[in-house]
Amino acid sequence: MKNESTTECNDVPFELKQPVQFDFSVTDESGYPVNIKGGSTVLSNGAKVNYTSNDQKEIAKKIIKTGSLSLDVFDLDKVTQDIKDLIVSRAGYIQSSKRHEYEKYNRLNMIIRVPVNNFDSLYEQLLGLGEVTLDQTQSQDVTEDYYDQEIRLKSLNAKKDSLTKLFEKAKNVSEILQIENELNRVIYEIEKVKGRLQYLDRNVAMSSISISVFERNPTATIEKNSIERLKFALKDGWSAMLNFSIKGIAALIWIIPFSPLIIIAIFICVKLWRIIKKRYRLKKSKNDKVI
Repeated sequence: MKNESTTECNDVPFELKQPVQFDFSVTDESGYPVNIKGGSTVLSNGAKVNYTSNDQKEIAKKIIKTGSLSLDVFDLDKVTQDIKDLIVSRAGYIQSSKRHEYEKYNRLNMIIRVPVNNFDSLYEQLLGLGEVTLDQTQSQDVTEDYYDQEIRLKSLNAKKDSLTKLFEKAKNVSEILQIENELNRVIYEIEKVKGRLQYLDRNVAMSSISISVFERNPTATIEKNSIERLKFALKDGWSAMLNFSIKGIAALIWIIPFSPLIIIAIFICVKLWRIIKKRYRLKKSKNDKVI
């Protein structure tokens, strides 16, 4: 049972050598708050705090529902409008939306918020708008966290009331400053707890759906492929020429140490070729005279 309690503090002056602690957490075996019919608790300084409860309420489960899906479609503009119509029909709203246009495809990213009671019906309708490539839902139970925060808030509020009364009765500057510092810290903690509760309330009441829609572009794909083939051919040709040049330079570097021997060999070959050619001409000339 959820505990609704009121507090009543006895006025007990004290020095704040240790933080004041309140304990309102009466739970069942599952760890949830149960109905408190009445009782008291004692502060760390010995002050007694009485509390009573008049309301008995059933604990409501606190569930945060989320979904993620991706679709492949042929007409992104039409599907975008269909999504907007479905959101309106389910009393939801678009938290964020962004469209990307690329050469190969177009993409729409959207985050939708919808009342939790309409989550399932809207999600099923969204799945029917295209070819599903991702379908994921999640339910996060935050019941324990929620009621822990509520109990903590009641404790902090009671502590704040006690410190306020003590502050009004403080007799010297040192005591005033000490109580004021503790009071400011408690107020800060109260605001943090309130913020957490508001966050949980929003997310429990309004479920979230993240949707990505992809539209393939066949024409752009063909054009892109042609350009890619041309780029590849140019790159391949350039690479071949570069490799040939590198190999040529490497060959020259390898030959340089042997260049004197190569020059001598070439010189000898030229000499031999000239001698052979000269002898051939003389022999031919003698043959012509004999004839």
